[in-house]
Amino acid sequence: GFLVENEVSKLEGAMSNPEHPLVVLIGGAKVEDKTPMIDQFLPVADQILVGGKIAADGYAATDPKIYVAEDYQGMSRKAAAIIASHVIRKPDCVLGLATGGTPVGTYKSLIEDWYKPGDLDFSQVRTVNLDEYVGLSPEHDQSYAYFMHHNLFDHINIAPENVHLPDGLDPDAERQGKLYDDLIHSLGGVDMQLLGIGHDGHIGFNEPCDEFVNGTNHVKLTDSTIDANQRFFEKREDVPTHAYTMGIGSIMKAKRVLLVCNGAGKAQAVK
Repeated sequence: GFLVENEVSKLEGAMSNPEHPLVVLIGGAKVEDKTPMIDQFLPVADQILVGGKIAADGYAATDPKIYVAEDYQGMSRKAAAIIASHVIRKPDCVLGLATGGTPVGTYKSLIEDWYKPGDLDFSQVRTVNLDEYVGLSPEHDQSYAYFMHHNLFDHINIAPENVHLPDGLDPDAERQGKLYDDLIHSLGGVDMQLLGIGHDGHIGFNEPCDEFVNGTNHVKLTDSTIDANQRFFEKREDVPTHAYTMGIGSIMKAKRVLLVCNGAGKAQAVK
């Protein structure tokens, strides 16, 4: 994929090569001024991902499927069914997984509705998680490693060596980011990425902004994110202030993305 600003001519060689998919990301504060660029790419791009005003004007090579469920349980079951169908079709698939309150019901449905009845086998599945707090060990009860084991891994037949998260205890942010990106690449990339979304629109720990970091990176958590996570800790001072997170570029390399969202408080973020 390419991040395109103004010099479209530089991509003429890539556009003429049918062996390489072309994904165009167009964003920024002045995104509404880039309509002519989008029109130029429409005939050749596999996907055009657009932010801002023009996103509502029908510019997209592939429109997302939107499922509206009756309630949280219905949403969770639908998401679990989509993930389960992917595992059935490709038993050794790579699943990108998310933490937080929203995916809990999806994991529960995968366990109760699919795994326990014997309809789903995770023995060959590989997983990579979106993020991990910096400074928390996997054994810490508020680490995302602990969360994943408590809510999913300990209840299914996934192999421990096939479970991957960023190492929150690695003090070298640059090294950890490269190691995690290289790991994902070595697995063949993510086949299906499960995402939640924050009240302010953050995905993973990528806060809304004009420019996104491409790969796994070290981020300082915003006050609003720290406030939202405070309920999981004894006091605010215990909430980690930094995390490792897959970048938006890494997330968008997934072959399929499934975003789950629940509650009136997140309506604006979805819009």
